[in-house]
Order: sequence, then structure tokens, then C-alpha cells
Amino acid sequence: MESTNEWTVGEFNEPGMVANFERQGMKNDLALKELIANSIDADATITDLYEYKDNVYLSDNGKGISIKENEHMFSAYRENHGREKKLGVSGIGGKLATLTLSKDGNIYTDVELHSNGADGYLTTIIEWSTIMKDKKYAKRIKTRKMSDENIEYFKSKLGENTGTIYKFKKTENIQRLMKYYFEDTSGLTLDKTFAYVFGKFPVDMRFNGVSIEKYNYFGGYNHEYIIYEEVEIYQFEGRNQKIEYYIHEDGKYYDKNYNKKNTTAKKRIIDEPITLKIACRNERNNKKGDNKLSIYDLPDEDDGHYRISDYDSQYLNFEKSYDEYTECFAETQIIRNNQSITGVKIYGYKHTSSRGSKESGLKICGLRSEISYETISEQSNILDRELDIQLNKNQHSKELPKELASIISHMRKKCYNELIKKIKSSSPEPPSPEQPSQEPSSPEPPSPEPSSPEQPSQEPSSPEQPSPEPPSPEPSSPEQPSQEPSSPEQPSPEQPSQEPSSPELSTHEPSTPESSRHEAFPVSEPLRHEPSTPEPSTRPEESPRPEESPVPEPPTHETEETYSPIPGPIIQKHQKLPLSKKQLDEIIEKITSNKDTLQYDSDLLSFYNKMCLN
Repeated sequence: MESTNEWTVGEFNEPGMVANFERQGMKNDLALKELIANSIDADATITDLYEYKDNVYLSDNGKGISIKENEHMFSAYRENHGREKKLGVSGIGGKLATLTLSKDGNIYTDVELHSNGADGYLTTIIEWSTIMKDKKYAKRIKTRKMSDENIEYFKSKLGENTGTIYKFKKTENIQRLMKYYFEDTSGLTLDKTFAYVFGKFPVDMRFNGVSIEKYNYFGGYNHEYIIYEEVEIYQFEGRNQKIEYYIHEDGKYYDKNYNKKNTTAKKRIIDEPITLKIACRNERNNKKGDNKLSIYDLPDEDDGHYRISDYDSQYLNFEKSYDEYTECFAETQIIRNNQSITGVKIYGYKHTSSRGSKESGLKICGLRSEISYETISEQSNILDRELDIQLNKNQHSKELPKELASIISHMRKKCYNELIKKIKSSSPEPPSPEQPSQEPSSPEPPSPEPSSPEQPSQEPSSPEQPSPEPPSPEPSSPEQPSQEPSSPEQPSPEQPSQEPSSPELSTHEPSTPESSRHEAFPVSEPLRHEPSTPEPSTRPEESPRPEESPVPEPPTHETEETYSPIPGPIIQKHQKLPLSKKQLDEIIEKITSNKDTLQYDSDLLSFYNKMCLN
């Protein structure tokens, strides 16, 4: 008998794997977010979480699930979207999500999945009660053609359209989830809400038929921001397989200190960049959300205006837990394929430091930042690895690669200094009656220009010592106040909760259908905040996007009073201009006749200054 000194070992232990399913950090809210992400991957435009009798349902109007897709869906750790830009990462999230939502105390209940896809109406039964008891998963998921009774119920919700409906027992876990995340969200920080996580998607998320207004801080229009900056960051292969990060601007690359770098001999790892966005909204509000102000009128006593924008106050009452609720504003958010993953802390922008002064509150929480990227969903993709996206996307170390974090810190400081200059240059002392204003020595004051990348501007070392630009001199003439325009609001559509009266989806003996059916889902465009990606006002060399709103005209005035001028790259709707009615009429006439040549913010600023000085 031939002997050997070598043999092989290694196997997957199924009982051990099943036992560890519930130790992956998948909490109730994360489980529901995972299933909604699956609906978005299925091209759904509507999702609805609703209650009926003793069950809770999650439905969508996506493309449904075919027999093959159903098989792949329940194949644990399978890479189902390897070459697609989807929200899935590991091939295990959907399974763990249904397991988490099946728990009723310390026991497990069965979950049903009903879908109309390429192969017609299918019902899938996930018997978590026996799977977790026997510690066996393989070949335990049952799929069959949907019964006539269940088809009738399905059609009562989604009509003849494709889609998917999950059915869960109304356990204490799910009732608690619905209470804290949908019925009363006052105890949540914004970054934990469904409105925040899926705020960038054109999907109408509903709870009991009522739409949820989504949150997207960076989804406004140009005039809503005092500063908005977008920075492209590329990855290159360095020595010893180390990844190097460089800022890309005007066809050139710069390191974290804005030194120009020659990347000719370097290999770019990913064709698409990471995008860093930094912005601050104009309109502010206090902790109660009942004192809306312009950023140019910030009070001496800080009551939340330095940290909170009016856009934030529409979602939460910060009076309850001010410091806790503003912590996510200090972090740089990671956005993967449009889904908000988590916030990371950047050195020099610690949330506790925002309590020190009004200036630090504005710097750390008032000026927001996020990094976003798009990537294919293969399990080994390098961007997910570099940004520490785990098997469960919601588990994160809260850290970024050192070079990338340094770039974010540098750009946040740069944008803050520009923000302070704009605010301070907007409120010069008005001339006193005894001392008339001096005539300007130059017919046209220089407009603020962004610093050249080759010669980075020297920035102040602290927010307390910014270098404000000189204000544009104005002619001494009677001035008038601007009318206070009412800002447009987008109220969340109120839809009455509709209780279905048709029979439940069931896998047991069919019952006699009730006479009245629940009204089917309307298949229509979702009601949502319609964002257009604003162009950064600090980069006038870029052409405006086609959908960009036209250059606003100066406001009209009724009486003649004196106000501090508010210069800036855009004449905004809330600005109070130190001009007489006659001057305003002339400016409106000139801007209207020259609007075709005023393509950039800098053109409008220069044109405005010329008219004010003539």
C-alpha cells in the first residue's frame, strides 16, 4: 500500500455558517434598507411598507423575479451583479435581511416572497423556523407557481404590472421598526433615516401609502448655496502596490497640498473618479426651525443658525437633541452608487469642537462634505476595498485612506476660507450722512477669481483670521429695501392610509375573497424633490448645464431705505440691494437686453459692478 506524507483538508461547515447568519450586524432598520435597495436594483419607482391584519408587507413595482433570478437570489455569497453598478455588494444581504425581519423575540417565523417577473407569478417560501433549527440552508427554499388567490391579491396592489411583495408576520420587532423609523422619527439623527439613505434616488418610498419626502443636501439649485465646490479625485498605482490619490483639475493632477504632479508614468487604477462635494446653503434656521435667516444676517447669539440650514430644519426638530443631531453634519459622507453608506470623521473637523464658537460651528457643521463614487458590484472591486465597504455595507471602520482624508481636509479648509470671505465682504459699513462715500478710483473693481492650481493661494491658518476681500464701492444715493420673497416649499404629499380589504397573500388553503378590493398601486411618476446638480459657483470657467436655472434678476423695491449691500457671484432672491428704484429699473433693462452674453456668474458680477459704478 502506497503511503503519502501529504493530504488535503478544508470544507465549508454548513451548520456553522447558518449559525453565523444572525451575527453579521444586520439590525431591523438595516434589513429593511437592504430590501429597499434590492427593489431599486430591480428598477422600482415605488416601494410601500404597509400593514394588513396580522402581517406587514413590503411591495415594489420593479421588474419582478424570474425562476433563474430567484435561484441566484437565494444562493448565499453569489456575485449576482458583478459587472453592474448595483447597490448589492456581497451576495448575502437579502438573505440576512429576511432572516432579521422574521425574528419574533427568540424564535423565527417564515417569510413569503411573491413576484411577477419574466416567468409569471411565483411564490417563494423561506422557512427560517426550520432552517435555523436544523442549521441547514441548502435546498431549503421552496418556490412554486402562485395560487389564484394570491394572484388576485397581487393584482389588487400592483395591477397587471411586474413587481415583488414580501410578507412578514407583524412581530414586535417590525412594529418597533415602523414606530421609530416612520411614525415618529424625532428620535433619529438624519443620517439614519430612510429619507437620507435613499435621498438621491427617483423612487417614491411610501409608508402605508403616504410618500416620504427624501433628503438630499447637495441636490438644490445654484442660488440656494453661498458656496458649492466639486473636486475630482483619481487613484494611481504607486510603489509597493500603494494607492496614491490626486486632485484632477483642468487636465492636471495635484497632491493633497495642491502641488502639481507628473502622472505620465503612473497607472490610473479606475477610469471614473471619486467626487468630493463641499457646499453650504444660504438659508439658515435655529434649533426650533422657526427663525429662518439668510447666511448674510447671522445673529450674534448662536441659536443653531451656524450649524443648521433651513433645509435641515424641515426634517427634524433640533431642539430636542441639538448636539447629537448635528454630529453627522461634521462628518464626510460616503455615497456608493448613490446610496448613503456612512459618515467618516476627518482630522481637524471633530464635532465636539463645533461647540467652541460660532465660527467653528459654521466651519465644522455648516459647511457639508461628501465623497461619492460609482463602481461595479463585483465582490473584489478595488474602490470598495479602499473605502472599507464591508460584507454588510453598514459596517464600517469610519476611516478613510490617509491621503484621501488629507485631500478632504485641505479642500474643506480652502472652501471655508472662501465662505468667510464672501460673508464678510457682503456687509461693509454703510456711509454715514456726514461722511459721503469716496468715489472709486477704478471704473471696475476686480471680481473674485479662484486661485490658480499652480500657485495655490495662501490661506489663513485659523477661521478667526480670514482675509476678506474689499467690498465693491457703491455710489451714494437713496437706497431701498428689497421685498422679502417667499421661498418655495415642497410639502410632502399627504395621502390617506388605505387599508386593503382583499384576502392576504397566503400559502395555505385558499379562502373566499372578500367583495371589496384594496385599490391597486398607481403606476405613475414618483412625487419627489426634483434636484438638478448645481455647478460650483467658485469655478466660473465651466459652462452651465442645460437645465440650470436662468440668471435671476434683481428684486424690485417699493420704498427707499438704506441697507448694507450684499455682493456675490449671483444676485440672489433674498439680497437687499442699495439701489434706488430708478437704478433698479435701468439694471433690469440692461440685464434683459444683455442676458445672452451673461453666461457665467463672473460675467454677471462684472456687469453688475459696472452698472453700479457708472
